[in-house]
Amino acid sequence: MNPLLLWTAIGSGLALLLVVLVTRRRLGGRHPEVRRGFLDVGVTSVGTFLVLIGAALLAGDATRILVVWLVVVLAVALVCTLIRSASTRDEPPKDVQRRSDVLRGVTRVLARADYHQVSFVRLVVSLDDAALVTTAFGPGAGVVHRDRLVAALQRLVPPDATVWTEGDDRVVVLVRQEECDLAGWRAELEMPSTGDPADGATVGSSTTWAVTSTDDRGYRLEDLERP
Repeated sequence: MNPLLLWTAIGSGLALLLVVLVTRRRLGGRHPEVRRGFLDVGVTSVGTFLVLIGAALLAGDATRILVVWLVVVLAVALVCTLIRSASTRDEPPKDVQRRSDVLRGVTRVLARADYHQVSFVRLVVSLDDAALVTTAFGPGAGVVHRDRLVAALQRLVPPDATVWTEGDDRVVVLVRQEECDLAGWRAELEMPSTGDPADGATVGSSTTWAVTSTDDRGYRLEDLERP
């Protein structure tokens, strides 16, 4: 075997092993889900790597150096793919990132309210039958049921109120205290639905409401979230 090809193969293999080792240390022993696209690229690269080594063994002296360079390029591409895969898996899911953006906006709203001494209330609306819906129809049905609640609340609350979700069975609303109509909103939400539920502002099921106010807790979101 050509010594240059031999050391190229050894060096590429050691580089890949080093990348895998560093990746596992960064992940701290966790076993996150691997995206199918990265897995396909990795398997294809390893297969091509082996084919090129076999081709180099059969190639003549004139073409062997070309195969060696192809092996080097393939090894670099595979290393870059592994690094990109590790960095992508470290990113938070989109729904978590979206909730973080919403909470940062809520924190800014509360800071302005504190400066102007405007009272706000935080409403947590929980679906009482969320667990039953999930058990009967699967996790997807529970999310659909919660999204119906989100749409219903957005139809009822003022346009400047902030609405976001917490889990599969809770929706949170931050609204000015003088604009809050708990009795009216709850009556509208729990009204038996007629026709297509997606077209109205009702959810047709019972809900549990928890209310905290900046007048009682202060303007920190952490204080408003305390039970």
